Amino acid sequence: MQSWEEDALEAIRATWGELVLYTGAGLAEAELIAIPAQDDAPSFHGAGQSLRKQVWEVKQADLPDAPANGNLIQEVVRGWKWRVIDISRLDDVGAWQFVTERAE
Repeated sequence: MQSWEEDALEAIRATWGELVLYTGAGLAEAELIAIPAQDDAPSFHGAGQSLRKQVWEVKQADLPDAPANGNLIQEVVRGWKWRVIDISRLDDVGAWQFVTERAE
């Protein structure tokens, strides 16, 4: 039986998740649900102060192997590709969080 926390996490993923193709961590263009988020990039003075960073969250159970920098996330709807450049393991919510950069 799932706990209310697991039910809440599934509801969040169902509401905010997007279909993506994930390559890496033992997968080749596998369809997954990932939660996208944008955040301010680290602040600095000068041109480009408005930079943003693109972050994705994926369930740990969806990846058969540990992710690595250079893995790819492709948005199914827009077709944009993102390269993983930083990884955080969020064990409290059973997810991986990836900071990405645009991949051409």
